Amino acid sequence: MRENLSAARAAELLMQKDNITLLCHRRPDGDTVGSAFALYYALKELGKEVRVLCADALPKQYDYLYGDYTPSRVLDWPVEYVVTVDVATAGMLGGLEEKYGHMVDLCIDHHPSNSDYAAQTCLWQEAGACAEPVAAVIKAIGLPVSGKIAECLYTGLVTDTGGFRFFQYRGRDAAAGCGDHGKRRGYRRHQYPCF
Repeated sequence: MRENLSAARAAELLMQKDNITLLCHRRPDGDTVGSAFALYYALKELGKEVRVLCADALPKQYDYLYGDYTPSRVLDWPVEYVVTVDVATAGMLGGLEEKYGHMVDLCIDHHPSNSDYAAQTCLWQEAGACAEPVAAVIKAIGLPVSGKIAECLYTGLVTDTGGFRFFQYRGRDAAAGCGDHGKRRGYRRHQYPCF
């Protein structure tokens, strides 16, 4: 495996780009959607042009994360920098693999099975959800984890850990960093006995 980037280095790379495409894995779950949109909202706050794409439709159960965002409105967008979130292999991109699989600049992930397909990778194998390294990247950018960003991250943490039941890790600390912003919606939507 190539050098594993720190969250701070991944943040530096994102700060250098103005046009960023974020890719979710096929059959999207709360972690890939939550992680992608947390990063989306953070980068938009910085004035970046950002879009989120997924080979499959974004699940309605997570519409509180993305609202009226419609990726189809930006399909002819010029590609400058491609980032995957929660995508262990290029094959997980589904129908987007042919176009983007060979041109992923940065992968932010938590899967030990990551195939090192991206030019650079920020991999936290010990994390229970991709939302953890994404939160660290957002903090390294210098933005607070609050509001919509926190809601997205909390959804990723809750869904990938089954309400913190499936994985023994420091996720409760990460969730605490989301504050009440994330817990309000994530808890109600998924009805996991989190705390």
